Order: sequence, then structure tokens, then C-alpha cells
Amino acid sequence: MSTEIAVRAPGLEIASLSDAEKMAGKFAESSLIPNNLKGKAADIMVMLVTGHELGLSPMQSLRAMHVINGRPVLSAELIVALIKRSAVCRFFRLVESTDEIATYETQRSDESQSTRLSWTSAQAKTAGLTGDNWKKHPAAMLRARCSAALGRAVYPDVMLGVMEQGEAEEVHAARTQPVVVHAAPVPPPSDVTDAEIEEPTEADWLQRIADAADEARLRSVGAELAATYPDGHPIRTAVKGPYAERQRVLRA
Repeated sequence: MSTEIAVRAPGLEIASLSDAEKMAGKFAESSLIPNNLKGKAADIMVMLVTGHELGLSPMQSLRAMHVINGRPVLSAELIVALIKRSAVCRFFRLVESTDEIATYETQRSDESQSTRLSWTSAQAKTAGLTGDNWKKHPAAMLRARCSAALGRAVYPDVMLGVMEQGEAEEVHAARTQPVVVHAAPVPPPSDVTDAEIEEPTEADWLQRIADAADEARLRSVGAELAATYPDGHPIRTAVKGPYAERQRVLRA
């Protein structure tokens, strides 16, 4: 089996996995790389190869890529940059950005209509996103989540399933959250009302997919799905087939 990977950049060329391993080893010994990568040649190797698949030079991969729970992830800025430089992107623009909402719109060159997606502070609260960054920089966090979700929904051929850094951190935190067992019921806070927020069910999403009158509306539903649930979520897995079938029917 050939080990050719041909990672190339101005003044730098890696012609085989052996060369890439040597570079990763040298990078791991450097004092100029992030502390969390020092001594981790294997992680650096994964980042170099993943970056190559996305069209990044080795140094671009090290600057803009992270490894979370063994999986390489990208910053939201790099996700948008990769999409904008792709030949299939006609435009990818920020429509609105406040501490309460972020809205992006994009259009592929091979489609006649654009797709728009918004992420709001209410969605963030419902998803349990209450970390320090969300409290201190809500507008930036909403932009990151919205742009990454829209990018994956409309440009899966460009993104290749790569997650945005914040999303990956949240998924990892959810998977490693310890189970807390209370000896006695905990009384609710006094300001909690009887009203409850009902999350959309699988049947709700299937109905929305079936009701989509054209491909642009179907993509809007897909973008919202991607923004609401991470890859591998049971609802996303369950509606994947019906979504693809509805897309086939609309294109026909």
C-alpha cells in the first residue's frame, strides 16, 4: 500500500507518511508550538494529515486546528475561510450579529437559492451553553456556532464532517459529565414557573422535512438540525434517510 500523501506548501514538502512522522516529531519538540501539543507527535501527525485533506499547509494546520478527545477540530474562522475559498461557494456573509442573535446567509454556485441560518441566545440557553465564554462574549460565540452549523449543512463536501472547536468541546463535556445521585429530591428554585420548554421530537422534524416545498427550504431545515444536534445524535441519525429521500424528490 502506498504511503504517498504529498503535503505541499511554499518552501516545504512532505512526500510520504514517513516524512510527515519526522516533521511531527520535530514539531513536538519545539518550544514555539502550543503547550497542549508539546511532546504529542501523534496528535500533531493527525492534524497535519487532516489539514492536508482540507487543503491547509502544515503550519496553517498547527495554528488553526485543535485536538479534542482525539478528534481534530477547526476554529469557526477557519471553517468560513475554507468555504469562501472553495469554488462551490458563491457567497458566505454575516447578516446580523448582536448579543442575542447571529445570522449568516450563503449560496452555493451550483444552487439557485441561498440558505440562511440564525442562532439565538435562547437556543444557547436551551442547549445548556452557559460557560464563561458564552457569558463574556455572547455575540462572538453565537457567530461561531451559527457559521459552523451553516457551513456543515450547506457544504458537507468541503467540511468532510469536521466540527467547530466550541461544538467539539461541548460534546466532549456532555459525554464525560458525571452522573449525580441525590439522596433526596432537590427543591426547585422559587422563580421557576410551571411552564416547560418542549424540544422538537423526531416526528416534528420528519414532518418539517416532508413539508419542505423546495430545496432551499429543505436546506434551511437541515441547517437548523445541524445547529441543534451534534453529529451522531439519535434524531439526526433517524431523519437522515427521509431527508435524503425528500432532497432526491425535490431535485427530480
